[in-house]
Amino acid sequence: MEDDPELRLKVQDPTFTYSPGAEALSTKPQRESMVDKARQAGKDPPSSVTSVDIERLMSAKELTLDVSGTEAMALLYRMVESLISLSNRIEDGELSESVVVESIFNVWESKHLPAAFLEEAIGYSHRKNEMERMKIISKSQEELGVSLRKKSMIMSNFEEASGPEGGSPRLREYIAAEVGSYEPCCDEETRKWLSKKFYLKNAPNMEISAYIDRINRNLDISGAVALCAGWFLFKFVFNIRSMEKKIRDVPLVPHGGGTMERVSKRNAFRLILTSIRLASKLIEDKNYKQGYYCRVTGLQKTSDLFRLELAMGYGLEWGLFVNEKVLKRYLIHLDQLLLVSANSEMGE
Repeated sequence: MEDDPELRLKVQDPTFTYSPGAEALSTKPQRESMVDKARQAGKDPPSSVTSVDIERLMSAKELTLDVSGTEAMALLYRMVESLISLSNRIEDGELSESVVVESIFNVWESKHLPAAFLEEAIGYSHRKNEMERMKIISKSQEELGVSLRKKSMIMSNFEEASGPEGGSPRLREYIAAEVGSYEPCCDEETRKWLSKKFYLKNAPNMEISAYIDRINRNLDISGAVALCAGWFLFKFVFNIRSMEKKIRDVPLVPHGGGTMERVSKRNAFRLILTSIRLASKLIEDKNYKQGYYCRVTGLQKTSDLFRLELAMGYGLEWGLFVNEKVLKRYLIHLDQLLLVSANSEMGE
């Protein structure tokens, strides 16, 4: 496999040192072995991520993790494109960063919230209100010196809307109290320092879709790896870590206003390749060698790949735990992100 000149993604000084003559380790035998196995299994090369109908994937009421590698990579591609679009509008002054972040995390009325969770939230609110009513009855009996029936009309003056019927604030309050919240991973100075590691000196001419297709074609990315990579990239961009009381497949409540790392073609390539590499190491039992991964993704040296992995790992505070519930949470966030991006393009 010949090196593609467009994939020689030189690092920006002084992030890493770069020797013009340095090349990634040759690992052609490994690639040829995988190609032979694919041919023997009768596998066709994956289709382009641009051919996937994202709207169809995200339209179901209950988001499912039963997606192919190409479909999950298409979701990753669409997320990166949306982040770039929003970043450009923020930089141009068309959008406010705080409004964008708030809108992306405002998922309390999402159609994708699990029905079982909503029933649980309603039950919790009913129990909480019942406890409040009993406290009021007890206090009233002591102050008035008379016994009140549990169904006394006096209670109508103290009733509150319960559960999700009370609107987003009530559901948000329940999630914060019973499920958990998002907190910043890094302080601002550390975050800026880590983010610089992913910037290239110049933006490659290669399209991001073609780059993701190249990775998918040569590395045979599974759906689980691509979904996990998307979650890592999302957390890194928004600098969040999950502080959970219960592991649930619902978004958590962000602590504070939140921030958004700008994404452009100068840093998107390295963010993509690093998140996929971390996810594959976490999920897959067998992985390609570092040298071959560098050849596919366009890195010049394996040491650069190690440094990028460390930068993202520290940026996430090594919060790399994922399970089915966490990945479903990612899909809910992604659905809202795509909606915010689409609305901004239409001027809403």
